[in-house]
Amino acid sequence: MLETEPEVSPELFAQPNALLTSHVAFSSDASFAELRRRAAKEAVRVLRGQPHLNLCNVISQ
Repeated sequence: MLETEPEVSPELFAQPNALLTSHVAFSSDASFAELRRRAAKEAVRVLRGQPHLNLCNVISQ
């Protein structure tokens, strides 16, 4: 992520096969429902003692 959006060349906007989206492109009712569903499934896995599927920031030992 950048603090400000980078400049986009006008040539890129003119390309018929370019799809440019903002950082909120995922923002929809369906995507938020999917996010909640995945988080709940991961929580259930951990509570059952199963390994994390989406573990981030692992500390090496």
